[in-house]
This record gives sequence, C-alpha cells and structure tokens, in this order.
Amino acid sequence: MKKYIHVKESKDGDIIAEDLMVNGCTIPLVMKDSILNEYMRNKIIINNIDRICVLDKKNDEETKDSTIVENYNDSIAVIKHNFANIAKGQKMELDDILKVSNFIFNNSECIYKLIHSMNIIKRVDEYTYSHSVNVAMYSMLIGKWIGLEEREIKLIIKAGLLHDIGKIKIPLTILNKKESLTDEEYKRIKKHVSLGYSICNEYDWLDDEVGKAVLLHHERQDGSGYPLGLSGENISLYAKIVAIADVYDAITSERIYKKRQTPFETFQEILSFGYSKFDVNIMNRFLYNIATIYVGEKVKMNNGDIGEIVFIPPDNIMYPIVKVRDRYYDLKHKENNYSISELL
Repeated sequence: MKKYIHVKESKDGDIIAEDLMVNGCTIPLVMKDSILNEYMRNKIIINNIDRICVLDKKNDEETKDSTIVENYNDSIAVIKHNFANIAKGQKMELDDILKVSNFIFNNSECIYKLIHSMNIIKRVDEYTYSHSVNVAMYSMLIGKWIGLEEREIKLIIKAGLLHDIGKIKIPLTILNKKESLTDEEYKRIKKHVSLGYSICNEYDWLDDEVGKAVLLHHERQDGSGYPLGLSGENISLYAKIVAIADVYDAITSERIYKKRQTPFETFQEILSFGYSKFDVNIMNRFLYNIATIYVGEKVKMNNGDIGEIVFIPPDNIMYPIVKVRDRYYDLKHKENNYSISELL
C-alpha cells in the first residue's frame, strides 16, 4: 500500500513507491523501489521535491521475512524432487509446479528482500535447483517491470523454473567440471535446451510458449547463440527474458568451478557484451531496477573497510555511492582506489 508523505517526515529504510522525476530529466532522480537513506533524502531536498510516495510498511515484516526464506527453501526442494522424478523416468507433478509458481508470483515485494538473502546463501551443491528458482524469480520481476499481463508473467515463471530441466540428462561430471570443457563436452551441454524442450512437450498442461522459451533461452540477438542461431525478433519474448535472468544469476552465484561476482561486477560484465547479445530494452530495464535492490546493503571494500551502499546512479549502475564511516565515496572516481569486494 502506498502513502504520500513530506520528505522531512521520511525515515531511513522507507521504500520509494514511485519514480521521483525532476523537470527536464528522462532518468529518475530516485528510482521506484529504492530504499531511502540520508544521501537520497538530501538529493531530493536539493531538487525542491517536497512530497514523496513510499510503501506503507506493515508490522509483521519480520514474520514475512522468515516465511519467505522458508518458502524459498521449500521451492528448491520441490524442484529438486520433480527433477529427480524425471531423471528416474517418472512425471513432474502439476500441483508442485503451480505451488512454486504461485509462491513466486504472489510474493514479488518480499522477493526484493529475498534477493538480499541470496547474497549470503551459498548453494554450490544444489546449484541447478536454486538456479531454477532464482531464474524464475528474476524472470517474474522482468515481466512486471516491462508491463506484461498476469497470464504472461505466470508463463514466464514456469519457463524460468524449467529452463535448465534438460540438464538432468547431462552427466554431472560434465556439468560440474572445473577444467575447460572439450569440444565434445560442450556439444553435449548445448543439447540441454533441446532435451528440455522434449521434456516440456510431454505435458499437455504446459503452454507451448514455455517449451519454446526452454528451447531458445541460449539464442542471442546477434545470431551467435544456439540451438538454431536465431536473431532479433525471431527469438521469443519469453526466451529473451529468461536469457537475461539466466546469465545474471549464473554470474552472481557460487559454483564449484568459480566464485560468484558482486552484482556491480556483474552489471559491468553484462553491459560489456549485452548490447549485442540481449534485447537492449529488456536488459536495461532489468539491470536498472535490480540495481536499486542493493541500496542499503552492507559491503566489504577491497581494503577491508565495511560500508553501506546509499545510492545507485541510474546512469552508472556499476559504480554506487558507498558510505564508509562518515564519508561518502563515488566508486566511479578511480582515484579513490576503492571497490566493493563482497556483499555482507
């Protein structure tokens, strides 16, 4: 629920419910879903904005936070169970997939906080299952941020949950290999999209668009992807969405063969190649919105200092403003020799 308050009545931790725009600017001064702090409040006051729209927080937040993490863990267990059933030649359960899908769809606001928790939770041993749930969550957020209808968002969630289901047919020795893959091993891994598509086609209750997204989520805008080498508008919308969610979660996750990157390193990496590989409008909308989730996050700096992210510049999301003790640091200024090494 939203409410309008005077800026001077606002408190650190209030969640901005609407983009704050300044006359003549196309980029918001403060983006929707940002967590308010002193730095932002001063920017708002300097720009002569008197009233802001914030979310009206409820008293049961702690209970909700605990429940959301429990449901997240339950969702991973459900996906693991169903993937194991398929590997044994059994069937996925419609009720199970609907249960996880509905949890994700009905808890979009809580998922912002869950993403904070995901920075701490390390699931190297259950990566395939947690990755499936994470990609479904990120895909759902993208769907909402680009204004898709409820039916479409629910389909995207299912596509995210099942996008890597074909990997149950790939040996773990290949999936978890620390060394570089041989050409033959890479060919086998690439088959997971067609294997997943075949699995999805076995279920009448799965929409064709879900199976298509599973098949095409490794296609790229410039035609460099697989399995069909499609480009541009020949790639389905759902596949474009899942592709971005998939890459983002993969880079920010801990793996057997690599350490996770911080979100800000991930933004930089994705933007370095994303303009040719992804749908630019979807990519930018996702990255700009996901960046705001990390405002208020405690971070460890490269010299060991502990700081707090207080602002994400919408036009330069790779370099947040960080408060360390009583000083503010703009990380785009390299002379600071300051960078974020870890989210806490």
